[in-house]
Amino acid sequence: MTFRDASWSLALCFAFLTGLAGMSRADGPPAPGAVTTPTTTPPRQGVPVDLVLCLDASGSMDGLIDAAKRKLWDVVSLLAQARPNPRLRVALYRYGMSGLDEQRHIERLVPLTDDLDQVYEKLVAVTTDGGDEFVGGVVHRALEDLDWSKDGNALRVLYVAGNESADQDQSHPFRAVCASARQEGVIVNAIYCGEDTPGGDAAAWREVAQQGGGAYVAIDMQGTIQVQAPQDEQLTRLSGELNGTYLPYGRDGARGCENQKAQDSNAAGAESAASRAQAKGSSLYWNGSWDLVDARAAEGFDWAKIAEADLPEALKGKTVAEREAVIAGLAAKRKELQGRIQALGVERQKFVDAALAARAAEAAHRPEGGKAADSIDAGLLHALKEQAKARGFTFE
Repeated sequence: MTFRDASWSLALCFAFLTGLAGMSRADGPPAPGAVTTPTTTPPRQGVPVDLVLCLDASGSMDGLIDAAKRKLWDVVSLLAQARPNPRLRVALYRYGMSGLDEQRHIERLVPLTDDLDQVYEKLVAVTTDGGDEFVGGVVHRALEDLDWSKDGNALRVLYVAGNESADQDQSHPFRAVCASARQEGVIVNAIYCGEDTPGGDAAAWREVAQQGGGAYVAIDMQGTIQVQAPQDEQLTRLSGELNGTYLPYGRDGARGCENQKAQDSNAAGAESAASRAQAKGSSLYWNGSWDLVDARAAEGFDWAKIAEADLPEALKGKTVAEREAVIAGLAAKRKELQGRIQALGVERQKFVDAALAARAAEAAHRPEGGKAADSIDAGLLHALKEQAKARGFTFE
């Protein structure tokens, strides 16, 4: 990022924070006739994809949580290659926490949302502890309290991951719950974090997937595959430049702007930062709830629904035509940066694919034979791609 771009990005955030000084939700309702920022953003086009992650957060699952953090942006980048264009929402649950007795050791961290930075923020903050691991309970909870897409073409996918018996919940037996999910059009995938041995806990996890119409995989949760590519550094730099094209507005603008930078920092590290950059360069990384460039591109956007006080300093006092000119300039810059990110992403993927192929070949020729241990890559990415194809998506 150049000094000028960085200064522009920081100036926007600072101007917006200054404009909100002294304001709070406790200020009371707006004056009669005042126009306020809408609480919901106009809809976007695309086939809905609802993706729900239910992660066992008991004390032995630190490796799973860390692996999920590293792979979330790969999931987004994968779906960005799908056609027709998906409209992705993600929800996050943790279960198996002893401090959540009243909630039966289950907590919804994020409802279904297209704010991917919010999901990543909560995922990064997940801690582990010991408690009952109610697999049936967390799937039941997700089915009951999430606002699943009603579109008949929607892809609805739930992943539940854990390392102990799936039979602990007698109130919500997983077989009945997962079968119910399947009947409601929700695919349940099972990720067992442990060795798949005959007669062990893995057998019940296979049934989770069978009853839910999904995929089963046993993974080595410490074995997340990390590949550093020559394109990583440049992708990370372009990701920072991309932040300069965001124009925060409304009550959520300041937090959204700061959270974007915070999640860039949380993804620091060559592979994770590059994966996040690729996700940010796609149409699935959408922030219309706080960014005017994304909001303006949404169907049904209306300047009249945004109060002057909720505009960033860069747009205050300007005519609609002048506002449109500012938005168009930022949108053009963003499109140019996203194009460069996507082109680098293609090069990076070729490098990663070659590295993984070499790794698999090396493992096959070891004296002990066999294949390399599965990782969460297989559980998340491969199953999701195949299920999307079955729903009518194609991939570039």
